[in-house]
Amino acid sequence: MVISKIMLKDFKSYKDTVEIKFGGRFNVIIGENNIGKSTIFEALLLWEKCYNESLTSNKKNFYSQSVPLYISFDELYFLRITKDEDLFYGNKRTCEIGVEFSEENSEENFYLTFSLTKPSIENAYVRVQRMAPEQFDAFKEKMDSIGTKLTEFLFIQQTEPVAKVLAKEPYMFPGQIRKKIEKGRSHEVLRNKILSSDIELLTERMKRVLDCDFDFKVPTRTAREKEEYINLYVTQNGKKIDVGLQGSGFLQVAEIFSSMAIMDNALNVLLIDEPDSHISPRIQNKLLDCLKEISNVQVFVITHNDNFVSELAAEDIIFINSENKNTGHIEALNDINIDVLHSSLGGVITGLTRLQKNKRIIFTEGDDDIAYLKAMNEAFKRVNSPSAIDFSKISFWYIRGKDNMNLKIMANKQLLSQAVQCLQD
Repeated sequence: MVISKIMLKDFKSYKDTVEIKFGGRFNVIIGENNIGKSTIFEALLLWEKCYNESLTSNKKNFYSQSVPLYISFDELYFLRITKDEDLFYGNKRTCEIGVEFSEENSEENFYLTFSLTKPSIENAYVRVQRMAPEQFDAFKEKMDSIGTKLTEFLFIQQTEPVAKVLAKEPYMFPGQIRKKIEKGRSHEVLRNKILSSDIELLTERMKRVLDCDFDFKVPTRTAREKEEYINLYVTQNGKKIDVGLQGSGFLQVAEIFSSMAIMDNALNVLLIDEPDSHISPRIQNKLLDCLKEISNVQVFVITHNDNFVSELAAEDIIFINSENKNTGHIEALNDINIDVLHSSLGGVITGLTRLQKNKRIIFTEGDDDIAYLKAMNEAFKRVNSPSAIDFSKISFWYIRGKDNMNLKIMANKQLLSQAVQCLQD
């Protein structure tokens, strides 16, 4: 299963009901600052908290609807709120978070929604209630049929830019590592996560992304039994340096891939918050390529940097702005509206990078022209006409207004030919 949709109703900056549809196992969420990208991560983490709290003490079923469920305010430390009213939009006292889980290559899905209500007592707790309990019943039946315990269905971890790690990190058991991760302190167990990984596979992935040669020098089994703290080194160019002294880019890549190594639930979700802050553009593209190939983890990446998505297909990108947020429906981009992203974020360089990889540029006045051309091309395809072309290798360049069209086309062609090879061929 994968997360195919999330619904937010009056949650933080999301007014009324907003549904966000995802394209698959790899999703990049992009938009301007303060538009609500990180709120999606918070909603997923809060949903997971509600899910765990709704399980009975033996973890084999969900509590009855008649059983009141509460989450204390102190347990909401992973949210960016200073008081309980920050959890709700405006003066609302109730919000809802729903997550749809879908079977890949199947129409089967489960839409599990929680309602959270603010009590009259300030900053004490929030009340949690399951909405549409029949969906939860159907979900439990599905888990029983495939032999998956409710506690082993979902594991969500959020990674953030890593500037430094603990100088002294003690050896921990798997349960202790997970507890640290649940409290948002994943960077404090980086050494433990690396040791829990398949070192050979971890090193291979990191070398591919970082494009450099290095090896981890892990402690011997004897050292692990006798020493309290983990001595983990990186050897490179004949030098042995403690892993904590590596650059922030190295540490963040290690954090991302070592996190994946400890995920063993039915659905593993990795939330990566702004990896571009410590990683160079060249490494960013290699990281995305590698992440897209990993099939046992669903990945969500947040960024506000349009250069970060220059190598991605439109269906991998969830673009959030005030316009689509107000409509209540946000979904992956398509070839027609991907240029809206670049123009909204001022991505001139990214637009030119995109053009470099295409074989043709079509000058149009607007989106209606693009839609008409694509519809006409589909008609050509249906009759196997030789006039049909591959639109995946085409970029559209807007020329507004019909006056002096020839002059506008020639001027734009001259401008673009200095940067784009296809116009010179």
